[in-house]
Amino acid sequence: MHTVWVRQHNRLAQKLSSINPHWSDEQVYQETRKIVEAQLQIITYKHWLPYIVGEEGMNMLGPYKGYRRNIDPSISNVFATAAFR
Repeated sequence: MHTVWVRQHNRLAQKLSSINPHWSDEQVYQETRKIVEAQLQIITYKHWLPYIVGEEGMNMLGPYKGYRRNIDPSISNVFATAAFR
């Protein structure tokens, strides 16, 4: 999956760079990163997570209430490893 997302990032970066030739490499990278992160979030929360936690779990999570920058989104490696087993 990592390779798929890296290739998606590079594909989008090439397109954004050609559309916006005045952008620096850093700006192209950051804008592409935002798009790829959004795509990954859509796939995770709309297509993958409902199958993992089911309707009851999705109801417990509730609707998306918007971005809150004071919340730490990281998870421990132990949890991530156990969750994917």
